[in-house]
Parts: sequence; structure tokens; C-alpha cells
Amino acid sequence: MSLYVYDVEVAPNFFSAVVIPYKGEDSKVFEISERRNDSQQIQEFLDSKPILIGYNNHSYDDPIIVAAGSGYTNKKIFNLSKNLITMEEGKEKWDLIRKYSLEETSIDLIRMLFSRKLRVSLKSLMVTLKWKKLQDLPFTPQEKIPTTMMDEVIKYNFNDVIFTKHLAQHVGDQLNLRVGIEKQYGLNVMSRDGVSTGVSLLLRLYSNKTGKKEQEIRQLRTHREGLSLAECIVPSVWFNTKEFNALLEDYRNGTRANISQKVTFKGKVYSYGIGGLHTEDDSNILTPEEDEVFIDSDVTSYYPSLIIQYNLCPQHLGQEFVSLYEDMFNTRVAAKREGKKLINETYKLALNGTFGNLNNHYSWLYDPKVFFTITISGQLLLTMLCEMLELAGFQVISANTDGVTSRVKKSRYVDYINVCKEWEHRTKMNLEYTLFSKIIRRDVNCYYNIVCDKQGKPTGEVKEKGAWVRETKLGKGFDKPVIQKALYEYFVNDIPVENTIKHHDDIYDFCMSQKVGKQFKVEYKDKPTQRINRYYITTSKEGGSLMKVKENGQKVSLAAGQNIMLFNDYVDADDYQIDYQYYIRTAKEVIDFVEHEQLALF
Repeated sequence: MSLYVYDVEVAPNFFSAVVIPYKGEDSKVFEISERRNDSQQIQEFLDSKPILIGYNNHSYDDPIIVAAGSGYTNKKIFNLSKNLITMEEGKEKWDLIRKYSLEETSIDLIRMLFSRKLRVSLKSLMVTLKWKKLQDLPFTPQEKIPTTMMDEVIKYNFNDVIFTKHLAQHVGDQLNLRVGIEKQYGLNVMSRDGVSTGVSLLLRLYSNKTGKKEQEIRQLRTHREGLSLAECIVPSVWFNTKEFNALLEDYRNGTRANISQKVTFKGKVYSYGIGGLHTEDDSNILTPEEDEVFIDSDVTSYYPSLIIQYNLCPQHLGQEFVSLYEDMFNTRVAAKREGKKLINETYKLALNGTFGNLNNHYSWLYDPKVFFTITISGQLLLTMLCEMLELAGFQVISANTDGVTSRVKKSRYVDYINVCKEWEHRTKMNLEYTLFSKIIRRDVNCYYNIVCDKQGKPTGEVKEKGAWVRETKLGKGFDKPVIQKALYEYFVNDIPVENTIKHHDDIYDFCMSQKVGKQFKVEYKDKPTQRINRYYITTSKEGGSLMKVKENGQKVSLAAGQNIMLFNDYVDADDYQIDYQYYIRTAKEVIDFVEHEQLALF
């Protein structure tokens, strides 16, 4: 099997495809233009049945290179390109794509990495992965390319392909996982995201268990007219206080339209909705007293456990579904314990991919009653734990989706565990415990929690979440990560932000990026530049302003009030003349907000 990474470029008078091996450096360049016509060579290459890896290639590059190999002229290739770009999503467009499809012999990284709702550009990933050269198209797609510019376009094409290869190798574990799934289960999931992969595997296993054909199962749905929330509350839910009993009564009398609720109990605001239970937490720093510890109780595999323990299955799939789901859950737990990575990761995808699709009317898993039962009952059962803990004298600090953090006297540790055990008995759920010696939070979804042992001694582990997480993940944006690193060192290790920022030696971590729409132009120091730019704040007199130019000529700063240095192309320098004070101020603004809020509590 020969794996290649590739990308194409198209203009009215020019086509190029750059192809490089996934392993190795022996590149191929195909071209159709007034200079040469490599149509036959392209077809010979495709006839050799290579596995092609690209980015958004199923929707664009695959049809284009197939057309180029079949003898299309530049004009016909350009018209196909225009149709693929401008046609609205729907049957007509997908019929066109399928006409030239390479889907069985190509891998689309954008489909593998992201859901269809999240369309992350290749250039954005270049920023995230700190690629040395960030380059926009050197031509507008509608204009003919002069012969003298064609080699420049190919050079641009090479940069995109080499990065795509880097990206593919960066996510090699995910590629290998899908190869393993294909070998083990006969499923081609190379270009499917995690949820889609999981649901495909679940479909295959359900088909095997029931003897029903996959195509038949795909047509199944359970539609619910006039679904009441009372139908979505499991019998285990009950409360002792008027506040939460009033909440329970509201749900019993409600419909899916009024799922959002708020309750104030013991001074804490509890918020309910599709996204799960959340407390409305203040920005502050919490440290237990000498005789206290913070304990976080998380429900083990909350949503899968609810499905299994309460026999929650789509009506059209029957008991076989829950039986299969439970078998998969137990198999995954055993595989994780035994270090069987393929089974563990594969079944994790299948188990976790179920929940969202229960409310997706395009999915064979669709049954909104099951979805809302998990959503409503999951929140109410966790609220039961909060109530039980508060009534037993333990202060709830925070609750978030599947866990509750409480303030506990060390002398009452056993009492706390007993309350949790009672909740486990009533609900059929299991809890896992983590102890914290300090909580630093902006809100319920943004924090550093310092893990400790029963004596309150830090273990060295820190739970990070939200905007403060130091690792920049694919598709999550990239905005001066040195700030997150400085915040972590300050809050966790008591290191002044000045020390972290001034001694940090990765220039990329000082960078941010901006991409503007095609309807705008961009100017740097009053001169035209590309629409996507990476830059940092500088003290250098060589820096300047970055402006978005509207159609009426109005200019809007993309970094208001700042002197910036473009960093689209990496340059090695002893002194980048970084404006350290800007980054220090930015970090201290976050710190001042948290610490001010902390002081305001007293």
C-alpha cells in the first residue's frame, strides 16, 4: 500500500497537484497549463491505486484530480472547481462529488479530525502547530496566472502539502486507530471523526447481534409527539428540601421547551439545561483550612452508566441495544485495565458517540425520550448528591455536569464517603474521588485544581480546564499561549509572571493570528498583505499597525493600539524585541480579576 499526501491548486488557465510520500521525500508535481499537460501521467498515477491523504480533499481535491486525470481542459477543471466551491450543501453537490470520488482510496483529515459543524482551515492548523511559513494564496482564484507566476504557485502548493504531511504524522495515533478498526471490524472509518467512527462501529456490532442488515437499521427512528419531561425522570430521583422539590415539580409539569431552570440552595445557584448541571461559580481562589480538604466526586462514565443502569434504549432498537451496550462497556473497562489500547479506544468512541445522536433525527439512534431522560435525570441525580452532602454538613463548592466538589473536614472524611456510598446505592451509579489542596478558578469551566493526597500534600498533578489550559488543541484557536503558561506558573508554583514571560524562549508562544473574510483587504504598515497573518507585539520601530480595509475604504485595526511585528515566516533572531510589558500586563489583568474577586468575598 502506497500512501501519499497531496493538494491541488486551480486557476482558469492552470492546474497543479503536488504529491509527496507519507514516508520519504520523492515528490511528484503534476501540471496542466500552456506550459505542459500531465493529464496522462496523472491518470497513470491514479491507476496505481495509491492511498491519498489530504485536507478537505473529499469535497474538493479528489474530484479535481480525477477530472484532471480524465483529460479535462483547464477551463473544464476551473468550472468544476467553481461548482464545488459555490454549490450549496445538498444532494446535487454530493452527486457531483461522488461522480469523481476517490473515497475508498483517500483519507480526508478534516473529516477525521473535526465534525462537519466545525470547519477548521488548514492555515489555522498551521498557526496551532507553529508552522514556519504561513502563506495565503499568491493569486485570486478567478484570475489567470501569468506563466512567470506558475512556479510560485507550485511553491505555495508544496508548503501546504508538506504541512499536511506534518499534520498527518502529528495525528498518527488517530490514523493508526482507524487502521486497526478497519482490520478488526471491516469498517472504512479513515475519514470519519470520533463520533461518526463510534456510531459506525456500534451499528456494525448491533447488526451482527440482531442479524438485521445495516441498511435496514439506518432507516429506523422513534419519533415522539408531545414528549413531556415527566416521562424522562427515573424513579430514583427524590429530594428532601422545598427548593429541589419545587424544581422536580417544574420538570414533571414541563415539556422539552422549558428544560432550562435555576435554583438557589444554601447560597449556591444551580443552573440546568441541555449542557448539564452547572453551579454559577465566582472567580476566586479557594484554599482549605488546615483541618480541611476539598474532595471532588465524579460519576464514573456518567451517561453510559445511565443507559445501562436504567435500561435506556431507543424504542426501535429494543433490549438488544442495552445488552450490547453493556457488553461493550464491560469489555472496554477490562481492555483499559489490561492495556489493550485498540479495544479500549475503539469502544470508547462507540460508547461516547451514542448520546448526541439520540437527539439527532438523521441518526438511526434517534429517540428524544432517551436523550432527555439522560439529560434531565442525569442532572437531577447529581443534584441529589449535592443536597445529600449539604444536609450532612458538607459545603458544595462546585458542581459541573458529572461531578461535585465539596469542602470536607479531615475528621469527617469517612462520613463524607458514607454519604457518597448512600447516593451510589440509591442511584446505581459509581463515584471516583480526587482531592484538591487549592482551587483557582475564573468560573465553573475555567480553572486550575491542585491535586493532593488525604493529608493535603500536593501530588504534582493539576487539573486544568477551559481558557487556562496550557496545551493548545487542534481546532481550538491560538492566542499568545505564553499567557496561559505564565498564569499556570503564577497560580500553581507562585512564580511571578515577569519571570515566566521574560525567560520564555519560544517566539511562537507570543504570537496570535487573524484571518479576515474575502470581502476585505488587509494592510500592514499601510501596504497590502495577505488575509491571514500571524504576529506578536513588539517594541521595535520596524513594527507597525495591521488593518482590515472595508469596501468603502474604512480601516479597522486588527490589534488596536498595538505595535505589531508580522511573523508569517519564521526568522531566527537573538532578540525579537518582544514587548514583554504588554504580555505581563495581559497576564496581570487576569490575575487582578481573580484576586480582586477573591478579596471582595471578605
